[in-house]
Amino acid sequence: MRRSFLLWFGLLSAIVLGGCKCGGSGGCDESRPGESGGCCRPDGCNDGFSCVETSCRPCGAAGAGCCYTPTSMHGVCDSGLRCVSPAMGPEVCQACGMPGGPCCDGSGSPMCGAGMACIGDVCQPSSGLCPAGSARFPVGITDPNGCGLRVISVDTDTFEHAVQCASTMLAAGEAVYSDAPGTLQDYSLCVHTRMEGARNASVRAFDDHGARTCGCMGVILGCTVDYTACPGT
Repeated sequence: MRRSFLLWFGLLSAIVLGGCKCGGSGGCDESRPGESGGCCRPDGCNDGFSCVETSCRPCGAAGAGCCYTPTSMHGVCDSGLRCVSPAMGPEVCQACGMPGGPCCDGSGSPMCGAGMACIGDVCQPSSGLCPAGSARFPVGITDPNGCGLRVISVDTDTFEHAVQCASTMLAAGEAVYSDAPGTLQDYSLCVHTRMEGARNASVRAFDDHGARTCGCMGVILGCTVDYTACPGT
């Protein structure tokens, strides 16, 4: 009995003296919060890392996971990459804008390469789809809740024709933002609902109204927003 106790005591002492840093609930390193392999902080992780379970993991690069903050609703990747959801497995950052690949979703940048158009969220040849013109118009695309998804650049003669052209390039559930040329904006909101009280939300939209419907997830009745972070957060 005494021998067993001494063996267990020796093993425990070796772990403590060896500096075990795996005290996080998910095996993360508590001595490096916010860093790669470190435990997630309440506000997330350092730039370039995202909280996965309890650990900060590299994100944003090709083949890596999408970057998120505790209040973000959309995954973010490095320039030239798109956050996509494969049929199985977690979301990853994938090259975009290439023929046959997913459209990019930056803030006003071309969604596809030259001679390509975003049709059903896939980059495809644009010839014959729209009347050619000498001007380039950015047209915003939204989801059913008014959240900004991406901007399609259309070369035609008027903004009205650009909107008509963009309407032929939508995936199911998407809509064209036709009020003005599309410029995606980032909003930090404080959303108030009867069920949840107040919560922070980070959304992308083309105007204040779209930000409100996006933050309220399409349920306007009983939902209001302040266009700033919630007090005390």
